[in-house]
Amino acid sequence: MLETRMKHYPEHLGLLFQKNSHGKTACEVTFEKNRKDETFKVIRECIPAQDKHTILHHVNTHAPQYMNDFTMR
Repeated sequence: MLETRMKHYPEHLGLLFQKNSHGKTACEVTFEKNRKDETFKVIRECIPAQDKHTILHHVNTHAPQYMNDFTMR
């Protein structure tokens, strides 16, 4: 699903930080439902390291509880 969203909304990081009706971002829901390793594998495939997206800024703003996980990877 993230792959499809990245294809259609790359400038918005695949809507990874868009909130649902419960106030949770897609990032948070994904981490709650899947293992972190699996989730980060998909994120790495969709957002290559050399890409110019400022994902850490979005993490810090919308899902700060995952900041350490993102900076480690």
